[in-house]
Amino acid sequence: MALEERVEFGTAKQMITADDAFTLPESEKLIKVNLACGQQVKEGFVGIDAVKTKSADIVHDLYSFPWPFEDNSIYEFNCEHFVEHIPIQLKDGSFGLNRFMEEVWRCLVDKGTIRIVAPYYTSMRAWQDPTHTRAITDITFLYFNKKHAESMGVDHYSGLKCNFEPISRVYGITEEWEASAEEARTWAMRHYWNVVADIEFILRKIDL
Repeated sequence: MALEERVEFGTAKQMITADDAFTLPESEKLIKVNLACGQQVKEGFVGIDAVKTKSADIVHDLYSFPWPFEDNSIYEFNCEHFVEHIPIQLKDGSFGLNRFMEEVWRCLVDKGTIRIVAPYYTSMRAWQDPTHTRAITDITFLYFNKKHAESMGVDHYSGLKCNFEPISRVYGITEEWEASAEEARTWAMRHYWNVVADIEFILRKIDL
């Protein structure tokens, strides 16, 4: 399936339209989990966070593996403004984002999805917080797709135990650029800072 790409303004969100390749049998129980939920209550999702909050149904440190979910048990993960905080290297010596994505893959059902939202690398939002450890670009999560990793010549060193197909990429544009012509906005997105505030990915679990 082709990657769906979209530009959005402000905080308005639309459901993806390209993802018609996945239906879950009715006999399966749909478990949806909001990772690092903080204070965010997301309807229909089980919240998990390292500290107890009003929305955290499960208290668990997401840097402690395994997470309290069975293999192939989660239909959908939601993860907003967390991946940019994951340490580059964890206490056990593993790379933080790699280990996080491997755990997501373990927990998801076949063809289950994760939605990830993070500050865009050319936004001040990506750099202003001293607890941020990385900036997220358009192709960051392509490293977690085996075919793309092979095409980029990086599959030999990652040793990743996960494989994800990107199905959606959404750019959240700042208000200042809403009224701009599409051509001017597209050029600005690639050449100016603080045009794109956030980027959103939806990734689907596929076989290793």
